[in-house]
Amino acid sequence: MIHFLFESVFLTICGWVGHVVVRILTLGRVKLDWGTESESESESSVTEAIGIIFLLMMGILVVVLSS
Repeated sequence: MIHFLFESVFLTICGWVGHVVVRILTLGRVKLDWGTESESESESSVTEAIGIIFLLMMGILVVVLSS
């Protein structure tokens, strides 16, 4: 159950956020795959890492601005 929850949150949400962040920052020139249907495991891992870093940065920004 915990594995399923972790996989769903990490692969789906963080991967999608990373995909969108990369597309925005590169103005659509770079398209990284994400999720379980990704052909390249390393590309998917990079996308997920970018997503988690972005979400953590947004969380820190919210905490800083709210105090």
